[in-house]
Amino acid sequence: MLPAWAVKFGGMPVNDARGLPAKDRPGKLAWLGPVSLCASLISWIVPGGGMTIALAAVACGVISVWTRGAYRKDGTAVIGVCVASLQVAFSLMLVLVTAGGHWAQGARATVLLEAGTRS
Repeated sequence: MLPAWAVKFGGMPVNDARGLPAKDRPGKLAWLGPVSLCASLISWIVPGGGMTIALAAVACGVISVWTRGAYRKDGTAVIGVCVASLQVAFSLMLVLVTAGGHWAQGARATVLLEAGTRS
């Protein structure tokens, strides 16, 4: 039988240290979650290089969740990964739309040139 303080959510043992803030957790990897969240927010503010910062934020958040055995449910890491993933998706969408616009202008110019040579 587990002690009362260790029983939570249907009798599953839970480490009470999971709810500790990053400053009270052991090791330097405890800061990866807050770093991920801060970097993901900064990626939306910085006009150039936002996608690079967002990719770094995703990496920090994923490493935080995968390597922190007792602290896997790090809310700051999860939120950081979600916000940074939205930034990466938005940046990719802008790149694709811009590339499509340039392609369409090139195709229009080609059609106009061909039309001019035929007449």
